Amino acid sequence: MKAYFLTSDYYHPDEVLRPGLEAAFGTEGCVYANDPAEIPWETLSEHASFLLIAKMDSYVSQLGHPRYDELFAPAADWMTQERAACLARFVRDGGAFLALHSGILWHADSETARLTGGYFLRHPPQCGVTVVPFARHPITEGVEPFTETDEFYMCRVYADSVTPLCLACTAESSDEPTVLAAWCREYGKGRVAALTPGHTLEAITNPNMTRLLQNSARWVTRQI
Repeated sequence: MKAYFLTSDYYHPDEVLRPGLEAAFGTEGCVYANDPAEIPWETLSEHASFLLIAKMDSYVSQLGHPRYDELFAPAADWMTQERAACLARFVRDGGAFLALHSGILWHADSETARLTGGYFLRHPPQCGVTVVPFARHPITEGVEPFTETDEFYMCRVYADSVTPLCLACTAESSDEPTVLAAWCREYGKGRVAALTPGHTLEAITNPNMTRLLQNSARWVTRQI
């Protein structure tokens, strides 16, 4: 059984993601993939101890981009109905799933968004984002508040189905609200966690972010 990491898209290259993920998880027993076809969707329960997704699926917000067809389509929506069903079955049967930053960019109210417990809505320009753990939970154990330049993600969260863990705020704009930055949930026999920080190298390699990633992985895999 291996830990699978599906990463990298137009806005979130491996040059940023990999240092943060390798700082948290290393490389031994890990499969880092950029191509969704490299993930054994139909046999996840047999091959994967853990799946992390940090690759955006929905590019709806970029439909007006003058080079949309060249840069984003037609391979933008890689999470097909078949793959979404496989992922849901994997978690329902006891699998472990962590959605990180761009791995929360699902289509509104899609099956995968509901499985994740929420989905991305918007963010302002990069700014100083402060992440504050506020819930007593194994995922927040040992995590201190931290501030880094990052994308300040605002998500729609299905509040009736998740456990909120961390808040995020920014002092650079009085117009932006305090938002949820981390949450988790049970789904069938499995577990899901979602973390919104991680756009910049500074954010994803912050020691407290490393701890959040490690704690999240250990919680969804029932090691804590």
